[in-house]
Amino acid sequence: MTALSSPGNSLRRPFGPSASLLMVCGAFLLVGSSVVASKVVTAAFPPFTATAVRFAIAVGLLIPWMVLSQGWPAWPGRRAVLALGLQALTGCVLFSVLLLEGLRRSGGVEAGLTLGTLPAVVALLAVPLLGERLDRRIGVAVLLAAGAGALLHGGKGAGGSGWLGPVLLFGAVVCEALFTLLGKRAVVHLSPVVTATAVSFASLALSLGPALTEQPLAALSSAPAAAWLGALWLGAPVTVGGFVLFHAGVAGTSGGAAGVASALVPLSAAGLSALLLGEALLPTDLMAGALVLGAILLLALPTGKAG
Repeated sequence: MTALSSPGNSLRRPFGPSASLLMVCGAFLLVGSSVVASKVVTAAFPPFTATAVRFAIAVGLLIPWMVLSQGWPAWPGRRAVLALGLQALTGCVLFSVLLLEGLRRSGGVEAGLTLGTLPAVVALLAVPLLGERLDRRIGVAVLLAAGAGALLHGGKGAGGSGWLGPVLLFGAVVCEALFTLLGKRAVVHLSPVVTATAVSFASLALSLGPALTEQPLAALSSAPAAAWLGALWLGAPVTVGGFVLFHAGVAGTSGGAAGVASALVPLSAAGLSALLLGEALLPTDLMAGALVLGAILLLALPTGKAG
């Protein structure tokens, strides 16, 4: 078992700031790709069914990895279970459902740019949750992100589905921000593989009940191959790879750095939506993207240079 223990045990060791940030960036790039995959999946699966399928795939891959690399873990304790459960509820189940429902009413590019408010939301919520200071830099970044949201909504005109899609997507942003910050407060004695397995299992348990009310067998039996490929992408690279990378790197990054890294979510989502789904970038989308980029760069500045 000594040889088999190296992958899981190596992920327990603390990494330097640069390596930790690279891992978190990789995780957020994968989250951004989930927008494109979810756009395909949502056409075939109801939201809770899609969420349950995603985490069933993830659990099926993570449990063997965990057992082979380090065996069954000991019970982590009540506080750890609560922290992991909150991560599963916010950043997994609610994020997935709100993202899927928002994508039913919005384009992938619009979703990506709405997710561009994530760094500002992370920075804002880090004040009450992590005790970080709210300075002018964060305040201006929040205003820029709000301006981007106004451009996105105004650019769609008065007709159509209008406001509901972006509102659902922004709810997904808040859930992802909570997941990011809860990861900073979660227990650190668990390895990333164990943490990812526990969060995925809790997410499956939370989504399975609502999924059973959606007549899942009919949707699963009639789903096209593209939907299953999308579900496999969400379950394997996004969930397994993304969760392990995130929990391996987040312990070595600050809440502010994690917020800046989360800017890769909208950039990845909008770029892949335009490239793979053929969605057009409207002038208002480009203007909103410029405001989002300004907020990201402002948050990336060291505090001493922010004025």
